[in-house]
Amino acid sequence: MKRFTSAQQAGGDLVPEREVHPEALLALVGVRKSFGAVHALVDGRLVLRAGEVHALVGENGAGKSTLVKVLAGVHAPDEGVLTLDGEPLVFGGPADARAAGVAVIYQEPTPPRYSRPRPRRARRVVVVNRGG
Repeated sequence: MKRFTSAQQAGGDLVPEREVHPEALLALVGVRKSFGAVHALVDGRLVLRAGEVHALVGENGAGKSTLVKVLAGVHAPDEGVLTLDGEPLVFGGPADARAAGVAVIYQEPTPPRYSRPRPRRARRVVVVNRGG
């Protein structure tokens, strides 16, 4: 896990002061992620504070899964900044995110074998554990 000063992001560019959210537990600002010619996430923003509950909704292809995977350290952002407790950082992978207290539960558990089938809903839960 790499940590950066509050005035820098991974590429060394300055982050405007208004975009740093020191009161936020976890924040993504101006995040962009592309896979080849496909722009999966453009200007992704999310600010999470302790005790809050958020729902991430949007049409297919809106970038919800990509945003969550950036939070989980699965994908590194091409641009933008992720802050944890006000400190910009880049996760080197999911293990770094988990070590920092960020975990993602990707889908609801599979129902028991003999239960009545239910429609599947993709659910992703981001859990941030900062102790205390």
